[in-house]
Amino acid sequence: MKIEPKKMNVLLAKSIREAANLFEKEELSYYALTSKIENLIRDRLAYILFNRLRRTNFRVLREWKRRDIAILPGINALSEYFIELKATHHHSLIDKKLKNPALKDMQNDMIKLRKLHQYTDFYQVLLLTTFPNGLPAKFSSYCKYRPKHHRPYVKSDVDTIINSSQLGKPIFHERIHSASIGKCLVDIYAICFFTSKYDVIS
Repeated sequence: MKIEPKKMNVLLAKSIREAANLFEKEELSYYALTSKIENLIRDRLAYILFNRLRRTNFRVLREWKRRDIAILPGINALSEYFIELKATHHHSLIDKKLKNPALKDMQNDMIKLRKLHQYTDFYQVLLLTTFPNGLPAKFSSYCKYRPKHHRPYVKSDVDTIINSSQLGKPIFHERIHSASIGKCLVDIYAICFFTSKYDVIS
């Protein structure tokens, strides 16, 4: 049994949305404001995928061979899909002129994954925390990764980030969370890239 990439794309997008919705209204905003959220989303995402696939022959594993999530068809089979998650803040990318370590890590992961796992398709999910109205001074001390400038997030920033990622066109990118803590509005976007086993990576 196989999960075709198109079906997996839909399954993953739906599961990421569901994972984000499992938090209380302000809870995920608080976590994203104070630190990175990839492990929180990863654990919920893995469990959702496990539940959706538990009646099939697929196993969903966390931290399998140092991968965030692996989906394996059968007991002794090679992995069908890897899912890697990275989180960063919008202002970190803009402040560092898109040389944020998260993007570099994703580029390096793509190369390493292909060398180590030639017959596996993989997804990379960038979780982007944004402050559409800027970061109020009151909340600066809460933010672990404080911006140099409190420039509000604008919609075109996502396109700039995608074009700078060198990871190709994402299979989906959408807002998965929006909630305020006091007067601090926190929006979170999921930007998902797919690399096929047939893609040539230089």
